[in-house]
Amino acid sequence: MRFVRFRERRPSEGSRGMGPALPGRPRLGLQFDAGPDGRGGTILPLGSVPELADVPDRARAIDDADLAAYLAADAGLAALTGALARIPDRSGLVVPAGDVHLLAPIHRPSKIVCIGNNYRAHVLERGMPMPDRPQLFAKWANTIVGDGEAVVRPEATHALDLE
Repeated sequence: MRFVRFRERRPSEGSRGMGPALPGRPRLGLQFDAGPDGRGGTILPLGSVPELADVPDRARAIDDADLAAYLAADAGLAALTGALARIPDRSGLVVPAGDVHLLAPIHRPSKIVCIGNNYRAHVLERGMPMPDRPQLFAKWANTIVGDGEAVVRPEATHALDLE
């Protein structure tokens, strides 16, 4: 199971919860039963679970498809865990993952701090010595893209490394 932001490729028929799905509108959900490559399975839109929207901050986060705000509003994930325990049969609530387009998980990130050379195999394949401390670098917020979206390489960039 993982959190996802997504857009439905077509409106869902008979959507439950917080009203009908609007085509193209970002939504927040959970992906279940994905394959090893992260694809497939089903998506449970958080808006289809009414009890998650009983607190204004959670409702706003779900409506805005803002994962960071949702995690702040349900910091221990107690509301989500409780809701999932009460709906063991999600069959009427889920959308096939093939019917959605996955978006970048966090939109509007304030800062992105990355750690370079943090996998031993990667460092060794480059023939470099293991670093003695984390190597930090930043990414711009506009470099975050969703699954299958184009990565834009500026003309001035000679070596593009996909993080």
